[in-house]
Amino acid sequence: MILSLRVDALAIFYHSAFAGLANIFFFPPLVMLILSFGYINARIGQIDFDETVYPEVDFQQDRDWYGPSGVLREFDPLDPSSGALWIGNPLNPLNGAYINRHSS
Repeated sequence: MILSLRVDALAIFYHSAFAGLANIFFFPPLVMLILSFGYINARIGQIDFDETVYPEVDFQQDRDWYGPSGVLREFDPLDPSSGALWIGNPLNPLNGAYINRHSS
């Protein structure tokens, strides 16, 4: 395209409507998309879609994440490992033995 500044024949070509169509048809992403169809079809043809592979699931590990009420252990008020959220913890405001140490 830079050469069209020096060569009049190329300048005439680049000012034509055909050059505009050529720029659209030979736009690099479009050309890459069109040329990649054969490659993608060849790659997909090699894949065996009939065989289904299921990952190994450890249901015991999932059970260890949840507390007695079915909530994650960190947020379960019935699980002592939830820290201050545990109902039996004296730092929990819902506990009967709670003492508000920060009263104004």
